[in-house]
Amino acid sequence: MKKLLTILAAASFVISSTTTTVVSCTVKSKNIDSLNFNWDLGQMEGIINQKTIIQKLAEINDINKDNKTSKRKEIEALASMKFDENSIVKISKIEEDTLENNEKNIESYKATLKASQRSKVLKGQVEIRFEATQEQVKEALNPIQQKERNLMGTWWNWGTEINLKDENGDDKKVGMGYKDPKLSSVVNAKSNPFDIINISALKTNGGEYDIKGLNIGDFTTEPQGSHGDWEFDYPNSTFLTNRREARWGENSSTDKWETNEKIITSLGGATADRMLWRWNQKDELRDKLYEIIDGFGFDGLDLAITGKTLYNRESQETLSQAIKEIMVEYWLDGRDFHLSITSKIPWLFKDALNSNKPTVIPFIESMDGWYNDITILLYNMNRPVNFVNSPEKYTIEGVGDQGKVTIEKGEKIRSTQSFGDTIEHPAYFYGTLRAILDEEWNKNTRFISLANKPIRIGAASTFGSSSGAFGVAPSSTISGQTTNNLEVALNKMLQDCGSVVENIIGFSYFGINHDQIMSNQSDPKNPTNFNYGENIQKTIGDLLTPLMNKTKSK
Repeated sequence: MKKLLTILAAASFVISSTTTTVVSCTVKSKNIDSLNFNWDLGQMEGIINQKTIIQKLAEINDINKDNKTSKRKEIEALASMKFDENSIVKISKIEEDTLENNEKNIESYKATLKASQRSKVLKGQVEIRFEATQEQVKEALNPIQQKERNLMGTWWNWGTEINLKDENGDDKKVGMGYKDPKLSSVVNAKSNPFDIINISALKTNGGEYDIKGLNIGDFTTEPQGSHGDWEFDYPNSTFLTNRREARWGENSSTDKWETNEKIITSLGGATADRMLWRWNQKDELRDKLYEIIDGFGFDGLDLAITGKTLYNRESQETLSQAIKEIMVEYWLDGRDFHLSITSKIPWLFKDALNSNKPTVIPFIESMDGWYNDITILLYNMNRPVNFVNSPEKYTIEGVGDQGKVTIEKGEKIRSTQSFGDTIEHPAYFYGTLRAILDEEWNKNTRFISLANKPIRIGAASTFGSSSGAFGVAPSSTISGQTTNNLEVALNKMLQDCGSVVENIIGFSYFGINHDQIMSNQSDPKNPTNFNYGENIQKTIGDLLTPLMNKTKSK
C-alpha cells in the first residue's frame, strides 16, 4: 500500500478519468506587424536563440526591468512571439573599416518572427534583421545540439519508506519521516549527481478557477513564527529563501552561493487534476505564479499538468501565456528560466485534439521555442491500448541475465510490471522511444512526432513505478561501471538511427528521495551516495555529452 501511495504522489503520474468540454474563448488578436516595434536588432552577441532575440528586441524597444510594470502590454506581445531559426537568410556582407571587424566576419541576416501557435494575443509574422558571424548562425540553426546534457531529479518533503534487504536477505523498511528530507543535504552532498532538482509540487486545492490557493504544499516565504509552526516546513522553506537572497537579493554576489544546481518546481501532479483558468484570469495567474517562483528563488518550472486541464484548451493557453510572460520578466532581469513540459505517452496521441482526449499537444505548440525540453515518462504505462505497435521487427539484448528479446512487426511493445526487483527490458524503452522520436517509425504510429525536439527521458526505479522500471540487472551491484537498461536501449538506437539520440538532452529521475534512502541505508538523512543518479549521470557523460555541439551550415 505504501508503494502504491508513493507512486500516486508523484507529479504527473495519474490521468484523471473526468472529461471536460473543450472551452473556446473568443479574443481578438493583433497583427504582429502592427506593433510599434523596431525590428532591426543590430549586432547580436553570443548565442542566437529565442531568449536572446527577445532580450535584444526588448532592449532596442526600451523594455527593461525598471519599466516592466508600465510595459505589460509590450511584455505580453514579446511572450507571444516565436523566433524561427530555420528562416535565417543571409542578406549581404557588411563593409568593415577595420581589420579587427573584418576578422570577425560579421554579416547581415534576416529571419522570421511569428506569432506563437494558438496565441490569443498576436497573429501573423514579421521580418527581423540582425548582424552576426557565420559561426553564430551555424549554432542558431541547430539549437538542440547547443543544450547542456544533464540530469533532473524529482524531490519531495513528505515521508517516504521503501522495502530493502538486510545483510541476511530479510525484508526491512528504511525511510525518512515527514519533513525529514532536507534540500540542503542533497545540494551540499559531495556526490550529488543531480544538475536540476525538481520540487513536487506546485498546485491548488481550491478547486477550479482558484488562483489564490496556489502554493507548494507546506512551504512558506513568511518568517518562522508568523503562523502555527506545525503547519509549515520552515527548514526547507528557509533554505530556498536564503538561497534566493544570496543569488538575487540586494546584497547578492557570485561567491555567496557556491553550488550551481538549478532548483525548479513542478506545476501539477496527480493530486492537482482540477486546475482550470479562464483567459480573463491570465494576469492574476501570472502574478501569483511569479510571486511563488521568484519568492522561493526557483530557476524555472516543470509543467506536469494532469486531469481536466489536459482537456481544456482555454486553460492551456491561459497557462502557457502566463508562464511565457514570467519568462520574459526573468530574462529582462538577466536570469535564466528552465521550462520543461512533462508528458505521459497517452497524452501524445495525434487525434487527441479532434477527439477530446487529454493531451499536452497545445502546450507543446504554444510554447514551441520557449521550453528547454519535453520530458517523456516511460514508466507507469499499463493499459494495452496505450502501448506502441512496433513498425518493424527488432531484436535487442537485455541486461544481466534478461537475455535477448525479439519484437515482431505489429506486435505491442509492452512494459514489464515492477514487482520486487523486476526492472524493464531494454526492448520496451527502445521501441517506445524510437516510435516517438524517429520520423520513419513515427509515420506508422498513433503518436505525434517529437523528432527534432529536445527530449528528456523520464525514468523511475522499482521503488517509484508500477511498470517500466529503470535499473540494472537484479544480480548486479549498482556502481559507476554498471550498464543500465536505458543505456542498452540508447546504444542500440545510436547504431540503428543515431541522429534520433542526438536530440535526447538528458534524464528526469523519480525520485531523489528513493535514491537517497536506497544508497544510504544506515543514515539516509545524511547522504554520501546517490547510486542510481550517479549511474544515470555516467550514461549522460558516456553517451549523450559527446553528441553535443554538432552544427549545420546554411
